[in-house]
Amino acid sequence: MALWSLLFCSWAPSSPGSGAKRRASLGLNEGASMRCSTLLCILTGVLLYLVLGAVVFQALEAPREEGQHLRLQDSRRAFLENYTCVSPDNLQALIKEVADAVGAGVDPNSNTSTFNSQWDLASAFFFSGTIVTTIGFGNISPKTEGGQLFCIFYALVGIPLFGILLAGVGDHLGTGLRKAILKIEDSQNVSLWPFLLHLNDQYTVSAIQGLHTPLVETH
Repeated sequence: MALWSLLFCSWAPSSPGSGAKRRASLGLNEGASMRCSTLLCILTGVLLYLVLGAVVFQALEAPREEGQHLRLQDSRRAFLENYTCVSPDNLQALIKEVADAVGAGVDPNSNTSTFNSQWDLASAFFFSGTIVTTIGFGNISPKTEGGQLFCIFYALVGIPLFGILLAGVGDHLGTGLRKAILKIEDSQNVSLWPFLLHLNDQYTVSAIQGLHTPLVETH
């Protein structure tokens, strides 16, 4: 079944006192879940992979962004120095430069000569995280062909790697929750399985009903 059936797989109500058998039915035998050291290694690997992606994206995207910034500053300075009366053609040329700079991620409202890249290490690290977690592009995305091509191959490796990490974390959380339920049952001499199963059924029905509820009323 949906949520609880996956969490409490192979758990059938049983009488208190059959500790070993109940632990086996709950999947709590030794070695049933991923070792903490293995999970830590996977987490470290994912973090290192994110840092690698951040460094590569920064190297690929920041130079283009800086070049666009410099060209925009030159165009603005030349426009102010050389044209006292704005003609439509000159204005259109300036607008085109601004549009190209905006497309590259440069802030057109910046009047300072100091360049601040959106592709700093922190932003590039965040973008790498949006790829491997399948969240998708945020407020920045690769504009260069090299950055876009690297993004494809980076996702091909990063998404499965992050999936393994999530599976390990979910395994540990599920094991801890099942142990807590087992402890409560042993201490109270009751079985929570019927209640949880009923709760899951009610949640599933409510979710299905919510899918059929229109978000906007029509008249």
